Amino acid sequence: MLRRYVLFFVLSFLVVWAFALVRQRYFAPPLPRKPPAKEEETEAEKPTTPPSEGEKEEQITPVEQPSESPEGKPAPAISVPTVTAEQRRLEEKVWLENDFCRVTFTKYGAAVREILLHTNQRNKEVVIQGDEPVELPGKTVNGSLNPLAITSRGEKRSDREEVFDLSSHTFELTKKPDRKLVYELKLEGRLKITKTFELARDGYLLTLEVAFENLSEQAIPVPTHQVRVGTVFPVGEKGGYKNVRLLALGEGRVQSFSSKPGKAEPKTVPYIRWASAGNEYFALILSPEPEDRKLGNTKIPVDRVIPDVAKATAGLLEKPKSGSEKSDDYYYSLGVGVREFDLRKGDRVTHRYTFYAGPKEYDRLRQLSRSFPEDRQYQKVMSFGGFTFIAVPLLKTLKFCYGLIPNYGVAIILLTILIKVILYPLDQKSYRSMKEMQKVQPLIAELRKKYKDDPRQVQIEQMKLFKEHKVNPLGGCLPLLLQMPVLIAMFSMMRTAVELRRAPFILWIKDLSEPDAILDWGVQIPIIGHTLNILPVLLVVTFILQTKISKVGTASAPQDPQQKVMGHFMTVFFGIIFYNMPSGLNLYFAVSTVLRVVQQYFVQKKDNNLPRPADKPPV
Repeated sequence: MLRRYVLFFVLSFLVVWAFALVRQRYFAPPLPRKPPAKEEETEAEKPTTPPSEGEKEEQITPVEQPSESPEGKPAPAISVPTVTAEQRRLEEKVWLENDFCRVTFTKYGAAVREILLHTNQRNKEVVIQGDEPVELPGKTVNGSLNPLAITSRGEKRSDREEVFDLSSHTFELTKKPDRKLVYELKLEGRLKITKTFELARDGYLLTLEVAFENLSEQAIPVPTHQVRVGTVFPVGEKGGYKNVRLLALGEGRVQSFSSKPGKAEPKTVPYIRWASAGNEYFALILSPEPEDRKLGNTKIPVDRVIPDVAKATAGLLEKPKSGSEKSDDYYYSLGVGVREFDLRKGDRVTHRYTFYAGPKEYDRLRQLSRSFPEDRQYQKVMSFGGFTFIAVPLLKTLKFCYGLIPNYGVAIILLTILIKVILYPLDQKSYRSMKEMQKVQPLIAELRKKYKDDPRQVQIEQMKLFKEHKVNPLGGCLPLLLQMPVLIAMFSMMRTAVELRRAPFILWIKDLSEPDAILDWGVQIPIIGHTLNILPVLLVVTFILQTKISKVGTASAPQDPQQKVMGHFMTVFFGIIFYNMPSGLNLYFAVSTVLRVVQQYFVQKKDNNLPRPADKPPV
């Protein structure tokens, strides 16, 4: 039995390793270009000291570096104003709203300040569970990190390039028709920038048009800049950088960016279809529109995705509403880089973007993608991994079960039963093979005792024994190995499904996306934590029950001490792993284990009731 466990884990490792190798060889994104050697810091790059408690100003050093215009004349330098935290706090709020969300804007940079996603208490078409709206990003950030802000943060490529940061400039709100806002800004009478926002009547889609108009008598360049996708934070107190997804769809495949502090680096991504910053359940997706003369916009010269991950300092993030004063709060932001382009005298260039800010709901994202002339494949932000082709049907089946009985806990149970029915032939084959192996265990023990000094002969005699009794030593492992993709896909699906967020089941299980804690000990215990969770304990009990059932009818074969130790170790090991898992995932594994115990019990009972062959009469 011990060898079968070892063999199972070895085969599992080989399958995962082979899959990772193939994915890296044929599907891995190109390596990022090595950044040029960093020169001496300019005044704009030097870190500023945090302001005092009385000031709390966002200090941004104006940059006065002229650059050459297309006609050989220096272009005007664009200074960056200073906006205090008090000014931002006292700013009059302006927003657009529909039944799905409310988007609040700021005149400083003409950007999105806050997004509130309404729950299903307000609109039954909204999949978000709970009584309170969801706040994105969830913390107040400064202007340069706001969604849809135009900034040069992290995108200064050379000393000759002018810093083009509009995140602190005061735009004037000129028009406010139904579901639309128009902001304007004139820079020194030379460059006029108009930002037009329009919120869809239904759904979470916001369109942005950025118009650059040359008001001067000479041609001027619009410097390299970026449009911010937005800033996101992990869900929950225990969330870290591993729960943040920074992605971009370019060159026909999704490319990921490290969200680990100190590891996030810009990357050139040709043919950017969209860039996204998200956590487990929600995503911000920015998509540059292709050129369309009917809409009056031109092709946007985008070629870079710029992640920005760093520890929050004074002036970058305000303290969260919970009052936490942790010094290790990080922000996770992303931008799309726009190359420098020229504006001739009297020219007006319009760039158009679509912006999605909402739940990572597969069907909604897929339907939205197909509503555009070209399928944008927004649903790929779900990050199901290599077993997407299994995870998607599982998610659809889960939602179908919820349609039958509107309780996601019951839906998980129904889905688990359906999976067990589909995998029943493989389970039966595995149980039969393990039963046959148990029958020959006494004979194997005799062989080991007889040839204890000759391990090679033991292996030869074992193979003869397996052939004689028609036993396949891999018969119990291969069916389990074939089920691993389903288990991995189930895990990926349930940790990402926004449908399970805040979804209650019964009694103490109020949120299937969180552990089912019923008691807080008030003391942090290593590995386990500070709460008492019930479902993981029930899962361990079912593991022990399964071990007891598997021993029925095998009393004649003495149990190997190593096998017994291995069984106890695996039970404790899985108990620790699943202890702080979401209750929905623990519910699935607990029900699946109970069904396996029942199935194994009836298999054992049926085998024990089979008539024994009569002893042969003596010759």
